Amino acid sequence: MFKQYSFVKALGVILSDPSAELSVRGLGREAKISPSAAKAALDYFEGFGLTQTRVIGRSHFVKADLGNPLVRQWKALIEDEEIQKSGIVREIIRKLNPSSITLYGSIAKVTGDKKSDVDLLVITGYSKKKISLSGYEAKLKRSVSLIIATPFEWKRKAEKDKIFYERVMLDSI
Repeated sequence: MFKQYSFVKALGVILSDPSAELSVRGLGREAKISPSAAKAALDYFEGFGLTQTRVIGRSHFVKADLGNPLVRQWKALIEDEEIQKSGIVREIIRKLNPSSITLYGSIAKVTGDKKSDVDLLVITGYSKKKISLSGYEAKLKRSVSLIIATPFEWKRKAEKDKIFYERVMLDSI
């Protein structure tokens, strides 16, 4: 949905690996947009404080400014769109009829990069059912970690591993 606009393509590339520095041409190449569209997008992002720029000679290298709350929201939105497009959420709903699906981990905290795995917690009445993840991992180009638990099992996990439980509850979407 969002990837049809040049500036969103550019932002998606920048946010896919927030620590990587990109030149204007490098951004254009990775986002599959013209260098002039990449330059216009970078100027726009800089105007809103979405990027940090480092100048070496005549070359400008840009990376995401994850200290900016707007950047963090865009990153979460783009990551969520990719997960939705993979179809994994529809499959979980169809097979498990969950009461909740929670995204947690580095993607939810907006600290992940393109190599980060997708961590999902599914609360359902059917903890014994399994879902094949290989097709979704191929679509996402990431591994998927799926925890399926009943409310009782999740409560028991909370009592046994309070740190993990609190981390999931505080840093999840």
